[in-house]
Amino acid sequence: MLTLGKRRALTEMLIRNMDWRDEEKDYLCFIGSPFNDLDEVCKIVQKAGYHIVDCELFRYRRVNTDEFCKLIGWDVHDGFAFIIPRSIPLTVSFFLYNFVDHRIISTESGYSSGGNYLSSAGKAWLVIMTPEDWENAEFETGWDRSKLTRALSDYCWLHDTRYD
Repeated sequence: MLTLGKRRALTEMLIRNMDWRDEEKDYLCFIGSPFNDLDEVCKIVQKAGYHIVDCELFRYRRVNTDEFCKLIGWDVHDGFAFIIPRSIPLTVSFFLYNFVDHRIISTESGYSSGGNYLSSAGKAWLVIMTPEDWENAEFETGWDRSKLTRALSDYCWLHDTRYD
């Protein structure tokens, strides 16, 4: 169960992220939540206007950018919260890479500067992982985990006493 201090810190981060959604960013906000608190965290995140996306659904399923956008509900949501598992699926890996390096929404492995891409601006983005999954995260692409560290910023860790 989240303490009042943790709920407050989480809510402040969610509001700040949603308020800044029109700015083009090269990172996604990060929530580190203990497994036992995930249901409560997801309820707070949804109440703040984010659509929850379970990235395990992309395991063994390679989808192009258009299908990815349809599956996450791109046209009907202002914010997205990706629950990312320890072993990060290929499609999600490419999404994170393109988001951070090119500030675009794409699940393609290649990038062309002349391509027609959706901008990462205009939507609020965040990632939710358990501390254990964060510590042992691996990309299915085999990339070094430093790409994950670079992709996530504005941390909100809920597993320790920093907000109590």
